[in-house]
Amino acid sequence: MARSVLSLIDRTCGRPDLAVRWSEICGHWSSRPADCESICGDSWAALGDDEKAETYYRRVSDLYPETPEGWIGLCRLKLLQGDLPAARKIYQDNIGRYPNHRSAREMAAQVEFFSAILRTQKERYIDLRQGKPERRRFIL
Repeated sequence: MARSVLSLIDRTCGRPDLAVRWSEICGHWSSRPADCESICGDSWAALGDDEKAETYYRRVSDLYPETPEGWIGLCRLKLLQGDLPAARKIYQDNIGRYPNHRSAREMAAQVEFFSAILRTQKERYIDLRQGKPERRRFIL
């Protein structure tokens, strides 16, 4: 338990590299398999290794389908990758099993929030990407 707390502290303090180490140590001593896997997935995602993160999240989903942490991690990963349709599909396929989990509802809200921003701002982003920089006048 203390090892998983250390992993959470390191992840929160911006040290996902140390969080991965503590999670791996926790995995060796834990009585429950994959007890620290979602923390490890979050840490690998923060380190930019999406493939490893996805592997950990899928393991959590496989071993603990009664908790939403695995699919939430996968959904967040898709959101970070900018794949909003995939993120939406993940939460829609899973949220019905966890109606009372606050974290599941929060993930759904985040996906819809960013989807709405993208829909309303899409033209602006396209213009910014294709257009020339705007000249500004400075009045002295």
